[in-house]
Amino acid sequence: MSRYFLLAAALFVVATPAPLRAADKEPATIELILPPNCKVYVDDQLVRSAPGQHRLETPPLERKELYSYTFRVEIERDGKTVTFLRKFPVQAGKTVTADFRELATAPLDKPDPDKPKPDKAKEDKPKADKPEGDKPNPDKPKPGNPFDEIKMSEMEKAILDRTNAERKKKDLPELKPNPKLFAAARKHSENMARQEKLAHELDGKKPSERVKEAGYPGGFVGENVAYGATTAEEVVSGWMESEGHRANILNKNFTEIGVGVAKASDGTLYFTQVFGRPVR
Repeated sequence: MSRYFLLAAALFVVATPAPLRAADKEPATIELILPPNCKVYVDDQLVRSAPGQHRLETPPLERKELYSYTFRVEIERDGKTVTFLRKFPVQAGKTVTADFRELATAPLDKPDPDKPKPDKAKEDKPKADKPEGDKPNPDKPKPGNPFDEIKMSEMEKAILDRTNAERKKKDLPELKPNPKLFAAARKHSENMARQEKLAHELDGKKPSERVKEAGYPGGFVGENVAYGATTAEEVVSGWMESEGHRANILNKNFTEIGVGVAKASDGTLYFTQVFGRPVR
C-alpha cells in the first residue's frame, strides 16, 4: 500500500505516493547522446534538449520482458526543424546507448526506418470529386469537440478517463477537458519535475494564480498533485484513497479539468489535476 501525506487543506490538497519497486522489477538506463540544436521527446513529453551525454532512467520494468522506447527527435537544420523517430530495445537492469549525433548530418532524401509506412492501397485509391457545395468554408466554425483542441498524451487521456469513470459511479456529470486548464496543469507538473519538488505553491504562486495566468475565466478551482506513480490507474487510485483528493474529483461544482504529466531527470513522474468552473 502506498503512503500519502497531505500538505494543504480545503480544495488544495496533495498526495505523495511512495514509489514502489517490487523485487521482480528494475528500471533500465538509456544513455542519450545529443548533438546541438536537438530536442528529444517521449510520448510528446520533452525529456532532453541540451547537447552532450544524458542519463535517462525508465520506470521499473519486469526483469524478463523486452521493451522498446520510441524517441521523437527534432533537430534544427538550415533554419528548418527536421523530425526523426528512433526506437531502442530496453530491458530491466540493462543500459542501452541512444546516440543521435548522426541525425545532425543524416541525408533527408532517405526514408526514416522507424517512421510508419503509408498505406499504399489508400494512396492508390482514386479520390471522388466533391461537389462544389461540399468544399470546406474556412470562415464557417467547426463543430466544438474539446478533445480536438487538446493533443493529449496517452497517460493524460487515461487519467481523464479514469477520473470521469469515478464521477460516473456517483452519477456526476463528466469533466470536460479545457485547453487553458491543461496548460496550467502541464506547466505546474513540468516545474515540479524540474525542481524535483512536490508542492501546490511553487515560485511563490498558488493554484489560483497559475490558473489565472493561463487565462482561465474561473473563480472556483481546485488542484490535485502527486509523484512516484507509474500508471494512470495507480495515480487516480491513490487520489481516490485520500479524502481531500477524492473530494476534488467528486466535487459536483467542478465542470472542467486539465491534466499534466512530466518526468524528472531521475525518471520520476509528476502529476497535476486542475479542476475549474468558468465564470459565466
